[in-house]
Amino acid sequence: MTLPADRPRPLRPTHAGAVHERGVDAALHRGIGELAARHGVSEFMVMHAAFAVLIARLGATDDITIGIPLGGRGRPELDDLVGMFANTVVLRSAIDRAENVGDLLARVRDIDLDAFAHASIPFEQLVEELRPVRTTARNPLFDVALFFQNLTPPELVLPDLTIEPLDPPSHPAQFDLQLTVTGAGESGGIDAHNAESAGLVLNWLYATDLFDEATVAEFADRLVAILAAMVADDSTVVGELPLLSTTDRGEV
Repeated sequence: MTLPADRPRPLRPTHAGAVHERGVDAALHRGIGELAARHGVSEFMVMHAAFAVLIARLGATDDITIGIPLGGRGRPELDDLVGMFANTVVLRSAIDRAENVGDLLARVRDIDLDAFAHASIPFEQLVEELRPVRTTARNPLFDVALFFQNLTPPELVLPDLTIEPLDPPSHPAQFDLQLTVTGAGESGGIDAHNAESAGLVLNWLYATDLFDEATVAEFADRLVAILAAMVADDSTVVGELPLLSTTDRGEV
């Protein structure tokens, strides 16, 4: 996939990155939850569908691959082991611009569930089997990633100490674009059915080799516009989902 970038892709990326933050208000977040419930999908699947539509429209392609991290503790004997158990799963979806939002969500559900069922296959093995053209300029199989952090962050409490998380001083960009979705409330968890939900936070980690923040800010605004249109009318044809907000279009 080729997204509209501000600079040509370097042969050897520096992996320098920056983060652009965009909020989703509580009303739209609740709408996402209601849309998911009507179609028997998860909020992650709604976000995956909207993100895939955005990438398809921006990149002028209908074959979309998005990488996601997935926990790897699928066996009970791993429960007591210390360490990071995760795998990278590639979600590949074809965007049909003639189908409606409801049909898109049904297809995305099948795609995601099928991918989750094979999540134990190591990403490295998948690359070896598929043998994509390798280059130092980009990652194999996918260029964009979606992280959906729907778990409440753990708290560390020690006597006579106050502990606070700190943002890292730099943001290495492993991919061209990485969208991380978290809850906007104090807990950080994602729960659209919580009446006190404060919405969502969309953190866009982008490679500064390719993008300026203004460009990524436009991506973020357009994703929110797509989500709002999906929530407003799930019979909307995918090809007619707006890339601009009503303010951008000059509507009142």
